[in-house]
Amino acid sequence: MMDSIKSEIEYGFSLKELIKSWARWQKDKVESRILCLISLLVCLFAGGALWQPEATRPFQYHGIPRRNGAWDNPNLYGLLMAVGVVLAVGLLIQNSTSNIRWGKILCAILCLFAAILCGYGLFKSFSRGAWIATLFGLGYLAWHEFQS
Repeated sequence: MMDSIKSEIEYGFSLKELIKSWARWQKDKVESRILCLISLLVCLFAGGALWQPEATRPFQYHGIPRRNGAWDNPNLYGLLMAVGVVLAVGLLIQNSTSNIRWGKILCAILCLFAAILCGYGLFKSFSRGAWIATLFGLGYLAWHEFQS
């Protein structure tokens, strides 16, 4: 009886500490959590660029097969790859403000690698709308960087 009460009290205290630490985490370092989430998305997009399952209904552009990844439509795949390219380049630009030298180099290499993978998937999707969206996204990033 005493052991169960003791374990319930310990559980209550550990749960209380967990909730308190979660509440502190919610208030602190919002920018770093956003960068972490964007980095995770870029990694997922880069992984999606590599994954090309066998197509049930192959799409072609002038006789050249179009990549569509795990999605049913190569235009959707191209759009997601375009988002991956723009996010990776944005992270690369954001990384230039970091203070840690080796962290800058490692993040720059990973962002460049992700941008190349997503760019390859974007090119092989032959989604002209996604190509234009990428140009507009990169143009906005360049404009924003030169304004600040």
